[in-house]
Formats: sequence, C-alpha cells, structure tokens
Amino acid sequence: MDDLIRIAGGINIAEGAKGKHPRYSMEEVIAQDPEVIILSSMKSKDPWAEQRQWWERWKEISAVRFGRISVIDSDLILRPSPRIVDGLEEMAKAIHPEAFKNTNFKMQNEK
Repeated sequence: MDDLIRIAGGINIAEGAKGKHPRYSMEEVIAQDPEVIILSSMKSKDPWAEQRQWWERWKEISAVRFGRISVIDSDLILRPSPRIVDGLEEMAKAIHPEAFKNTNFKMQNEK
C-alpha cells in the first residue's frame, strides 16, 4: 500500500509502521491530520455512506473537514493482479483529483 500511495503522489502517514497490518489509534490519526483518507472495502454494495458516516464525527481531521475520504474496491489495490493499475489510478484520483478534471473531455475529443 505504501508503494501505491507514493506512486500515486501521496505521503503515507503510516509509512514507518511496523508489521503487516498496523493499527493506529484515533489519537494518532488526529495527530497526523491526513489531508486524504483512502479506505478499502470488500463489501459488494456501496460502502461510501457507511464509511463516511463513521468518519464524519472526526471534524478535526482535515480529510473529514474537506470531504476527502475515498473508498477503493479492495480487489483493485489489495490483490496482486493486473487490476493494480486501475487501483493506482483510483488512488491517484483520490489524492490529486485536480489532475483528472479534464480526463473525460480529452478522451472524448481524441476519437
């Protein structure tokens, strides 16, 4: 995950964490104050509402205040496969949405 975040143009607040699945307390997350929160979900239905509702109570976190919480399908970023490229694109969109604003327009005009 750290590699994906870095390649997508972000800085992982957990980059120095030890272990395969480190856990952070909410106090640590608040202290780090991430600008973007990227969650991964294996749920088949849209997890956005449930995840967002849980995070909404933490207004002191910049990502929450500015609505910068993204949920990316775990199949795209947690399972090694060619789909990792799609996951990387989704991660880059979450971190730098401004870089993708005109993407659809350019693709339509290239036809």
